[in-house]
Amino acid sequence: MNGRPSKKLEDLQTRSYSADLEHEIVELLQASFAGGWGNEAFWRWKHATRPGFMPRDVLVYTEAGTPVACFHAAVRTLHLAPGLDLTCSFGGDLAIRADFRGIGLPKSIFLQSARHLIERSVVLRAGFSDSETYNRVYKPKFGHRVLPTVTAEYRKILSVRALHTKLQEFADRLRSRPLLQRLLKREPMRVRIEVCGFQPCDLILSLESSRCATELSGRPDLRLRVPYKVMASLRNGSLAAVWSVAGALVSGQIRITGLLRAFGRLARG
Repeated sequence: MNGRPSKKLEDLQTRSYSADLEHEIVELLQASFAGGWGNEAFWRWKHATRPGFMPRDVLVYTEAGTPVACFHAAVRTLHLAPGLDLTCSFGGDLAIRADFRGIGLPKSIFLQSARHLIERSVVLRAGFSDSETYNRVYKPKFGHRVLPTVTAEYRKILSVRALHTKLQEFADRLRSRPLLQRLLKREPMRVRIEVCGFQPCDLILSLESSRCATELSGRPDLRLRVPYKVMASLRNGSLAAVWSVAGALVSGQIRITGLLRAFGRLARG
């Protein structure tokens, strides 16, 4: 054995997404991302059911019909200034089965996907990646460059996992307040959180703990709809957050339903 990969790039076939591949694509993503990637419902929310999705946005490499690598892209219009709009793509969820690594798939994926993006007049390619993958793949293979997390006009989008962590931390602080303890004394409370651009989740609070659930079930006690920019403002300090929340409430961007049920529950408690 000389340690060289036994697989060959030329033995693989390429195709676009179709519904029959969904389960195997998700299995590939789950095996490729540490800590788990998500389930099929999450994949459909993120890709197949998003506005503007096209099957060719998902490039799949197969061996004997079985997916061994995949790459996802979304085409968007990037508004840089009045009258200056660029058609760009955001790539992500690149996954390669372990026994097919080291044969040149990342570069092949990049070139193959470019053909579809050129047809859609994409002039800028962007994506989100952890530093290890960036230094190992995107910088040497694709020539990508890192943008600052925050600039005057741009703020990096939180991941779903990071958003859930923030929500749970906030809920843990709320559970120490006497008013909420009275509400939770009889039974747990389910709050459905809908942040624009993210999959809805249920924040479940009890006297002992709080957690985020992505599997939505039953009627929530409260429903909260909030724009992402309000969530992002929490990192700018308490004063900025207060002004952001106040402005969103006045403009109707934040919506809360179920308050009467919550007050009724408080009265019974």
